[in-house]
Amino acid sequence: MFRPAYCALLLAPLFSLTPATALASVSAASVEVGYKAHSPGTLARNPGAFDQPYLQLDYRNLDDWGRLFSSTKLENPGQVSRDQQGQSGRTTFKSLNVVEPVMWEGRLNALLQNFISASTSTVEDNFYLGASRDLDLGAATLTVGAGLHYAFGSFAAKGLSYSGPSGYFATLNLSYPFRALGRDSAFSIAYNGQFDRAEGHQEVFRYDDYGHQWVNTLKTSLSERVYAKVYLSHLDSIGATPQGDLEYGLAFGLSL
Repeated sequence: MFRPAYCALLLAPLFSLTPATALASVSAASVEVGYKAHSPGTLARNPGAFDQPYLQLDYRNLDDWGRLFSSTKLENPGQVSRDQQGQSGRTTFKSLNVVEPVMWEGRLNALLQNFISASTSTVEDNFYLGASRDLDLGAATLTVGAGLHYAFGSFAAKGLSYSGPSGYFATLNLSYPFRALGRDSAFSIAYNGQFDRAEGHQEVFRYDDYGHQWVNTLKTSLSERVYAKVYLSHLDSIGATPQGDLEYGLAFGLSL
């Protein structure tokens, strides 16, 4: 159901606060190995969730034209972890691609985002089309975005599938770099919310009309190219945890 009040609330940050200043050109890639785990309550509510290792490859490019971020993640490679039923856990491929061309320098970007999660039992793709804005918060940088959401996917166990518009979205990304104990570090918050999902989308994945993911990450350098990070995330009616999730993890990475 379309809710104008929600839309107004989501779009307000795009036209408020102080726009961020231009950033230097950046091109960087990294690879990391990590392990993610869930709280006992999460596992009890979501039989499809289980603790597992992962491999991840990230690439980002920032220049005058705008920015690009691409992340590829392989969860439970080789099915090394077992699920809650004692079977070999599924391997899941996840890919996030975000393109934000500058449309109005210092004020507004176009936002195209695609996230796909695929395993032998479930495929879900979420495509976002909207706008984003970078806001200056002193040492921190905040980017907010909002727009329309299109989804498609299938759940083999139920024989169900969906493809079509599914409400709208909001994103928030906060990054705060700092130095601690002589090391370059950064704290970040990432929020992804989906509003007024289509009933068909909800039925396939057992979602509510609203779902979100919050990820809080602390990253610190161990050497010029090696880093470590820990994260804590909360997911509700999204991904493999439709009944809510408290997830945490540890990873070590190498900047390429």
